[in-house]
Amino acid sequence: MAKKAKKKKEQATERLSVVGGINKYRGVIMGAAALMIFLFHHWTVIIPSLFPNHPTLGAISLFAVTHGHAGVDIFFLLSGIGLVWAADKSSVGRFYLRRIKRVYIPFLICYAVLFLLTGQSFLRWLQLVSGYSFLFENMYSVLWFVPAVLIFYLLFPLYNFLLKKLRFPVLVTAVAIGLWYLGSLLPIRYDLYGFYNRIPVFLIGVMLGRLEKDGKFPKTKLIYLAGPVLFAAGVVTARLVENHGVPMLVPVPNCFVPTLCLGIGTVLILAFILDFLYRFRIAGKVADFVCVPFSYLGKTSLEFYLVQMFTVRGILYSDRGIVSVSTGSTLGNDLLILLAAVGLSFVLSTVSGLVCRLIPEGRKKP
Repeated sequence: MAKKAKKKKEQATERLSVVGGINKYRGVIMGAAALMIFLFHHWTVIIPSLFPNHPTLGAISLFAVTHGHAGVDIFFLLSGIGLVWAADKSSVGRFYLRRIKRVYIPFLICYAVLFLLTGQSFLRWLQLVSGYSFLFENMYSVLWFVPAVLIFYLLFPLYNFLLKKLRFPVLVTAVAIGLWYLGSLLPIRYDLYGFYNRIPVFLIGVMLGRLEKDGKFPKTKLIYLAGPVLFAAGVVTARLVENHGVPMLVPVPNCFVPTLCLGIGTVLILAFILDFLYRFRIAGKVADFVCVPFSYLGKTSLEFYLVQMFTVRGILYSDRGIVSVSTGSTLGNDLLILLAAVGLSFVLSTVSGLVCRLIPEGRKKP
């Protein structure tokens, strides 16, 4: 019986589509994205000092770290895929409540701590936590990912409904991205493009999740080949934008085509590597060991991101009533900050989890 169960499990793994593989290793990939964002926040300054005698290796490392913000695109892509499963299990009301609890409670706790530490006015605190600062001042005056993802959550049920009811989800997504592009031609506050330009990757994520959930996504593994192609396209377009000023359809183009290609390409490459390793017993055991820290970061990725508010210079603005924290840019300091951020993310995850349990969610769908 045990052998039959094992064989069944292996056959089920074989039948996974590419999106199924991405969903299966979602936690590990999210952990990798969380680490990418941490390195982008902390390591950009120290990379040249780590490779003073190896200019080529230093240049490659610096490119990888300075484009770690593509981890945000990975989060949005994976969120779009995962939301499809979450929505199909819940009523609309329960869906909203669970998403808001998961994202907003740890965000609120972090800003409550900030309020106590800085002695800022209560009005200023309300402007930050309500999304007012994000929408009407500067999105970087607050940890912008949280209000951004809450906006996505707000709009998701309608988009998901259209994908379910209409028979051509790819066409619906293409039309939605077309409308997004027309919107980009309107005057938008410049800093908001860092959020606005990430809308397409979220729409693509929801489309992929819907196709997979409805059994319409192709089972062929050849789609993994798109990973290196997209990653290479991301590298080339990033260099064209940043080194040569080549326009890419929209303002702030480095937050659109390059990060979209780098993000999706990285997800496909990581999912393929994991899918390949787990086909072999010994390699699978090694992968299990290597993936432990990434799985942990994936589970606490939001909290890991939030606690960086207290360590990253440039996120906190003293001119907006928030203390700007400056840290020494050395490898030793940044490794200590990494350990501290991991520990604090555990504390924040535990506390927010306890608070979330006090808020009832209602019944699941039958």
